[in-house]
Amino acid sequence: MARCFMTSVEFPVEKGYVLNRTAVYRLLRALRKRSESLERLVTQLSPLDDPHDKGSGGTARNRGKQHRMICKAVADALGQAYPEIELFLSWPALLARNLRDRMRLLKEHPIYGASLSGMPDDDLVPLAKLGQQVVRLIDPHRKLPPRAMVAIKAGICVRHRADTANEIAKRIRSTISGGGDLVALGVAEEEHKPVRASLMLVMGAAPPKPSSHEGH
Repeated sequence: MARCFMTSVEFPVEKGYVLNRTAVYRLLRALRKRSESLERLVTQLSPLDDPHDKGSGGTARNRGKQHRMICKAVADALGQAYPEIELFLSWPALLARNLRDRMRLLKEHPIYGASLSGMPDDDLVPLAKLGQQVVRLIDPHRKLPPRAMVAIKAGICVRHRADTANEIAKRIRSTISGGGDLVALGVAEEEHKPVRASLMLVMGAAPPKPSSHEGH
């Protein structure tokens, strides 16, 4: 009789099993090679570069951090070694995933989260793109604070998501220049004053004139 090393259960020797050391060591070597190869890929391709190129005037222009990219043929070839994961993402797929993740975070926003909570994930990416487009049209120099950008993306754009970015941006400009109410566009009541102030600043709008009764 033999005794199980793991459970202490007794059984006939001819029904026992022993570790296949040869196969195990062979697999360990293969796994180590795969692990080392994967670590080399991480070392080579995961860092973000900070390139400088020449602008039209011949001066160096910083384009910010950039991912290291490879062509599809290389991605397909390397990916075959790790079929259990999606080793590489296409650039559009990465952008879509990042947009979706940002919008998912906004679902937890204490003010605007409720308007997003019932939306399926498939609707989040086009909504995020719409928000980006509107913000770029309103604030091409990227001076808006996060509070105002959230109000536009998760407030105004959610309410007016059936409209185009140009239509929404035009409506925001008209509201700001005409002294209108941003709450009617989708900005939360408690956010109205700071968001209006930020939009007026980036759009160069003059503050609304006080009425003749103010200050008396």
